Amino acid sequence: MLTAEGPKLLEFNVRFGDPEAQVVLPRLQADLVDLLEAATEGRLPEEPAGAPDNAAVCVVMAPAGIPASTKR
Repeated sequence: MLTAEGPKLLEFNVRFGDPEAQVVLPRLQADLVDLLEAATEGRLPEEPAGAPDNAAVCVVMAPAGIPASTKR
């Protein structure tokens, strides 16, 4: 997010097990390996990776207290 004070990062999820990844990655219309290789070489394509225009939902069940602590 760009602000008057410069760019700010709200959240950055990089683990493939994150719920966000579980719903987004299968919808990619580009090859994920090709995208990752291009990123490491600094040559991401100008065209977006693409995803269907329809909606997707990810439902997560977690114990009380997540992410601060869990009750056992």
